[in-house]
Amino acid sequence: MSYFKNIFFLLVFTVSLSGCIIDSGQQNNFVPDQFFNVTKSFNLPEASGLWVVGGIAVFHDIGYRGVLVYRIDDNNFRAFDLAAPHLPPTKCSVPMDYETEWPKITSYCGEEDVSYYVNRPYANYLGETYEMQEYSAVQLDDQTIQIRNF
Repeated sequence: MSYFKNIFFLLVFTVSLSGCIIDSGQQNNFVPDQFFNVTKSFNLPEASGLWVVGGIAVFHDIGYRGVLVYRIDDNNFRAFDLAAPHLPPTKCSVPMDYETEWPKITSYCGEEDVSYYVNRPYANYLGETYEMQEYSAVQLDDQTIQIRNF
């Protein structure tokens, strides 16, 4: 009888722990899912900032509110949607501002003025933490980058 009791408790313990597993690929934000896989040349006028480390480019034709790509170093990039992650799209129809106080990216929808940073792409709003929607950005060759949803 104790054998079945031990099995029962082990099963209950395993099931209760499975509810604690966090999907690291899941981001807490209101940005609708986007499905794209595009290649952009550094020779495009809007991509000229990607030639240098610390440079940025914004592509308004991909993502939900446009995608900001940041060149971290010679081989690594980060790409973020410019939609305000802490607000439903119906409450904020404009991209976040990335030009005023770079590397701060700020939402000016409503009165909240919530700010994010490319090296810290999350912020607290009304007691909850929201993350900017991040996409994959991989350099394919000396002058081409692939940007896609993960």
